Amino acid sequence: MGNVGSFFKNPVVGDDQLETLRGRIPDLVFYPQADEHKLAAAQLIDQAGWRGVSRYGVKTWERQPLVLVNDGATQGAQFLKFASELQQDIRRQFSVALEMEPVVIGEEWPLS
Repeated sequence: MGNVGSFFKNPVVGDDQLETLRGRIPDLVFYPQADEHKLAAAQLIDQAGWRGVSRYGVKTWERQPLVLVNDGATQGAQFLKFASELQQDIRRQFSVALEMEPVVIGEEWPLS
């Protein structure tokens, strides 16, 4: 399956946000880093219900929801639209911003 590997970087949050998330996700995976904590983006994507979701010919991989795979897409814009909707939902559900890992060339980003 065509993919670019991990599509989102693991987000970093502060102490207060970490404790809020741990109240909602008891087995939250995190890695302390100085004054912040790195989260597992795949776990947030999974907890939000996006594992295996397919839209616009793009799909989160069932084995690792951090990976977006081609499920019939013919344009990069389809990946960007899917990624944008996923990012918005993660922000809505967890107040966490996911940053894209791949560099986008030749597309206007963010999509309007």
